[in-house]
Amino acid sequence: MKRYNKGLNVGVVGLGQMGKNHVRVLSQIGVLNVVYDISQRLTQKVAEQYNVIPATSMDELIGLSDAVFVVTPTSTHFDLAKQALMQNKHVFIEKPITLTVKEARELIGLAQQNKKILQVGHIERFNPVVMELKKIIQNDQVISVDIKRLSSYDVRIKDTDVIFDLMIHDIDLLYYLFNEEIFIKGVLKKSIHRPESADHVCVLAETMSGIMIAVTSSRVTEEKIRSISITTLRSYIYADYLTRNIYIHRRTNLQTQFGEATYRQENIVEKVYVPNHEPLYLQNYRFVEAVVSESDPLVSGWDGLRAIQLAQQIQGYN
Repeated sequence: MKRYNKGLNVGVVGLGQMGKNHVRVLSQIGVLNVVYDISQRLTQKVAEQYNVIPATSMDELIGLSDAVFVVTPTSTHFDLAKQALMQNKHVFIEKPITLTVKEARELIGLAQQNKKILQVGHIERFNPVVMELKKIIQNDQVISVDIKRLSSYDVRIKDTDVIFDLMIHDIDLLYYLFNEEIFIKGVLKKSIHRPESADHVCVLAETMSGIMIAVTSSRVTEEKIRSISITTLRSYIYADYLTRNIYIHRRTNLQTQFGEATYRQENIVEKVYVPNHEPLYLQNYRFVEAVVSESDPLVSGWDGLRAIQLAQQIQGYN
């Protein structure tokens, strides 16, 4: 596990479940310096646990940081990230980048103007399963993709629907795997908990080259599922993000003769080795590398913008 010892100071704003995970990983990397949450009791507790500074305000956190992690409700992303960028800080912002395209464009403009790194937390790009999948399909012709991201209801998520909460992961994943424009062909939405917010969504889409796409996202399903199935000309690939298993089904032409009978082995199943790396660690380490080396992040503000543009199309599809 690599650590940085180059004097970089990172602050984390937002100490909910995801914020605490970022704090843990940034502490492991060796760059965590200061934390802040609107709950001072929580701020103090986390600061003591990791032996870092408990800030009493966002301004104080920014002043003590070279880079700021914004891990707060989506509705607050824009204001907090803008505040940090305007004070010449590098910014990591959890997905989705913002609630609107206009806000995302403004943050991207500020980062470019001040020559600062802006990275968005589309963590699936750092999932070892996804990294292996990208290699597997590289030299094959993909016919179709079927993605399922299903969860039970989370009472903490109040400012986004399932499209911006969960499906946004798979929107970015599709762009990352295929790097093609995506066209929406059909959308079904169901609201369960609040009439204005979709909780179960099914999308049919197609890429520029004709890859067929089906994506289902739910936060009202009592079994947690994270899977992707890919059909290619030469194989069928199934991957489970939770178990980190990838299976490739391939056809064969092997024939065996026993007397007058001929036996054909129709297919073989290959289990792919997937490295046991924590996606969050890989993601945050890559951000630190980008800041220190002044290089482009793997997930830029433009990537975050592209994801919410398609998410908004899905929201508005009739």
